Amino acid sequence: FRGRRTIWGGRADVRQSLYMASFAAMRFNPRIKRFAERLKAAGKPFKVVITACMRKLLLVLNRANSKVKLDVGEVERTLQVKADVLIPSDICVPQAVNKGEPVVLHAPKSGVSRAIQQLADQFIPADVAARRRR
Repeated sequence: FRGRRTIWGGRADVRQSLYMASFAAMRFNPRIKRFAERLKAAGKPFKVVITACMRKLLLVLNRANSKVKLDVGEVERTLQVKADVLIPSDICVPQAVNKGEPVVLHAPKSGVSRAIQQLADQFIPADVAARRRR
């Protein structure tokens, strides 16, 4: 295994989504932007930079509550990273899956939908978000 590095393992659909989200985050998310600029300044190849940014985007806590014995504070202390969004557990998620609808369309006022909207807002510029809310 010599030569250029490649990414081939894991779930391709998740990897593709994270790749595109990382593009937006490298432009508009201040934390990810600083991280990417630091890696570029260190001479890292573009693919290495974007892959590192993809890994930074993976900390979205889903179903963090007492029922599943996952404490948000404990996770943040262990990883030394603050969770930007907490997606709550809600019955509307399996209902939306059963109907074949996105949860944000099935139950737009639910806590899950609001958390997903909050997550999406972190990846779009403020002026676009303001126009979308009108």
